[in-house]
Amino acid sequence: MTDVLPSKGYEHSLISASSELELGWHTEDAFSPHRADWVGLFSLRNSAEVPTTLSYVDTHLVPADIARVLSEPRFVALPDASHEFDASAPPMAPVAVLDGHRDRPVLRIDRDFFQAQDGDAEAAEAFAWIVAHLDANLADVLIGTGDVCFVDNRNVVHGRRPFRAGFDGNDRWLKRVNVVRDLRRTRPGRTDDATRVIG
Repeated sequence: MTDVLPSKGYEHSLISASSELELGWHTEDAFSPHRADWVGLFSLRNSAEVPTTLSYVDTHLVPADIARVLSEPRFVALPDASHEFDASAPPMAPVAVLDGHRDRPVLRIDRDFFQAQDGDAEAAEAFAWIVAHLDANLADVLIGTGDVCFVDNRNVVHGRRPFRAGFDGNDRWLKRVNVVRDLRRTRPGRTDDATRVIG
């Protein structure tokens, strides 16, 4: 469980500690094969009514050629600055944006930290299509003080609208919890059996 609230010096960052810059929609921990199945957002304070954003893929509208490309490992997934990672580790293998059955695919994407592999014009075109599609489906959801919102991290992306933080103890404050259905699936991403922190 982590706190989500604005931090001084991060107003224009691309992570959840930002405020004046919109937090781009994303699958939580999209870079990781051990990412959560659901994300719970519990609003401890949101008196300014800062909206969370949600979007989804309407699978019936995805052209077959676009779906085919998005289902192939032709995309680069980068961890954002809020994660610690070994800079000397080899680059991550390319990933697919859509995985599983065409009618019920698992979505894996981050607006700011995903891109097509260099030189792959077809993948870049497919990525631009899915970004535009998710942008078109984007909706604001108000998670008011005391509310809880659970997001299916397998087929919904979430983000946040920009706001002016006061850093005075009255800013939007969420508790975020990542929930997995099968801890054994995440074991390769944890340092030992006892920890629940996924790197």
